[in-house]
Amino acid sequence: MSDAPTLKLKNNAKGRVLEGHPWVFVNEVETLLPDSFDGQVVECRDRRGRFLGSGIYNSRSQIVWRRLANGNVALDEAYLRSALTSAVARRDAMGDGRFRRLVWSESDGLPGVVVDQFDDTLVMQVQTLAMEQWSDPIATMLVELTGATEVIHRDDASIRRLEGLERSVRTRTGQEW
Repeated sequence: MSDAPTLKLKNNAKGRVLEGHPWVFVNEVETLLPDSFDGQVVECRDRRGRFLGSGIYNSRSQIVWRRLANGNVALDEAYLRSALTSAVARRDAMGDGRFRRLVWSESDGLPGVVVDQFDDTLVMQVQTLAMEQWSDPIATMLVELTGATEVIHRDDASIRRLEGLERSVRTRTGQEW
């Protein structure tokens, strides 16, 4: 076992978690980690100590852990750039043009991040604490990858309250919308 902070599943954890589902609910863990780990990457292990993956943690959410990867990863600029580059490349390969869902949360390794592209404007929703801490760098990387001229941060979904996040709408450039 590593020295990383670790969540351990209860004996009655649901099969979906053990089979790779990307979410762990608060009632599925033996004990919560201190809130000082909120927004950080932690490991998840089954009741026998078997490593299930690395994910983002939030003790204030009903979904306390969201998988980033099956292995050990750090949530840093390199990870984000790689995940965003892969997401954009997948959508480019689909030939959807410039009106498309560009990033789709866990399926792109970015839990709680959804980005839609409307030509040269991106609409980004962030619904997890860990990704909220990276919101501006993610927007900057997406502009670099797509050539977009504006990013609308549409962070007004009520689910943000469940993550302990404020609700707001703003633009990357500060332009009124």
